[in-house]
Amino acid sequence: MNSRPVYIALVIITSSLLQAGPARSSDAMEVKRRIDANLNAWDLVAASQELEPLAKNLGIDLDVLWLRARLAHLRGQYTNAVEYLEQAISITPDDQGLNAILGRYRRTRDLIAGFKRVASSRGHFVILFQPGVDEVLVHYAAEALESAFDVYADLFAFRPAEPVRVEIYPRVSHLADVSPLKASEIRNSGTIALCKYNRLMIVSPRALVYGYSWLDTLAHEYIHLVITKRSRNLTPIWLQEGLAKFFENRWRERKNARLTPSSEDLLATALRKKALIRFEAMSPSMAKLPTQSDTALAFAEVFMVIEMLFTKTGAAGINQMIDAMRDGKSDQEAVEVLAEKSFRRFQREWKNYLYGKNLRTMPVHSNTRLLFRDSRASKDELDEIPQERARRFTYLGDRLAVRGRYFAAEKEYAKALKSAGGPNPLISAKLAGSMLQQGKYKPVERLVTPALELNPSHVLLYLYRGKARMALEDYAGAVEDLQAVIRLNPFDPEVHALLARGLTQLGRESDAEFERKQHRILTGS
Repeated sequence: MNSRPVYIALVIITSSLLQAGPARSSDAMEVKRRIDANLNAWDLVAASQELEPLAKNLGIDLDVLWLRARLAHLRGQYTNAVEYLEQAISITPDDQGLNAILGRYRRTRDLIAGFKRVASSRGHFVILFQPGVDEVLVHYAAEALESAFDVYADLFAFRPAEPVRVEIYPRVSHLADVSPLKASEIRNSGTIALCKYNRLMIVSPRALVYGYSWLDTLAHEYIHLVITKRSRNLTPIWLQEGLAKFFENRWRERKNARLTPSSEDLLATALRKKALIRFEAMSPSMAKLPTQSDTALAFAEVFMVIEMLFTKTGAAGINQMIDAMRDGKSDQEAVEVLAEKSFRRFQREWKNYLYGKNLRTMPVHSNTRLLFRDSRASKDELDEIPQERARRFTYLGDRLAVRGRYFAAEKEYAKALKSAGGPNPLISAKLAGSMLQQGKYKPVERLVTPALELNPSHVLLYLYRGKARMALEDYAGAVEDLQAVIRLNPFDPEVHALLARGLTQLGRESDAEFERKQHRILTGS
């Protein structure tokens, strides 16, 4: 999720230390404005080229110190950023805006100070992470991002000139520490990643009970970075999110994304109730929306905007729209150029496009809400089951499963599934788990597949089907499922051990050895 930078305006004062020379005060102000514009656009090369000579000319100057602090922060030079900003505040100590930013800069510096740093195989990305189990993320992240680099370079005709900085934070509170978001906003909206300050910022999947689609999320945030740089940060958030969501799967699937069943359900319900979220309400960030359901609906809406435009114009049209905003057109004007109609008419046709899709409401809830580790996970899960009888049977099944009475638990879960009226993913996962404990492998595969169609990001469904397929010696199917687990939550040592075994059976010994290494990282053995 991208959040466009909001900076305090340049003070644009004339320093008393302005030296005599070829540049007049008005010239210096114009240079400062250009540097400010380049920093806003994350064009650090252009900003640096003018900032260093200006600093030599002006000496101690409030504007220059602020610009140097921002440049250092955007480069990931956090100690320098703090030092420059402290000097600026010594000139204007009562500036509340600068003091608030200084607090964020200091928190970032202190957090990242203990992080390890690893470059991706081709050097296009630099990944920073806390030493320990998060090391298990690095190789997968680097490989996914290098694939994304190639795919999105072709799609958007743009390659970042400098290595992209990626920071992985152990906890949700860390994302709040280093960004303008509050921890409550992150939890309420389900925001677990940002593209901000010229870098990708992501929360480790271990901060959530079941993880999340963290590799697709990295690709999503990288798309934000590409669009931000290509458009000089002039593409508004609703269009950015639509582009990032629509293309986030391209790094691994090389095809257009499909609206998920849960998103289809949200859109169909909102259309029926006339409760679509306005595009303007999605700015300055979708993380400001009040609930995870609102955020998911907003993403579904902008996804369909891009689907409609892309179907008509392809990548060339999408890039034409981005360039139009870079060159000064508003978002509405850029869409009007691409759609060849007024924005108001475009909005009407977009709604008609949605109605023409015959979007379906789902017969059962698909449980897509993210569960954070500091939440009451068990209660929150049960609350996601709308039918009271299904909730009660699931609770009884949980109590029996905890006592190791898996046959009895299976019976209660089966009742819950029947009461839910369809393949509820949460209940299906619990039922599959109790069946696995009894060695019932074939029924697990039959049970899990329809539930995954409703929620293709449910980690336990992939895990249990992978285990069942491994037991049935379907090694190719098992490897596919276990790799899907890795894309959601790679912190279970057993997953890496099983994956190594399956890869060995397929003759992929080097890949199997890598998974054994991952197992050793997690177990400390």
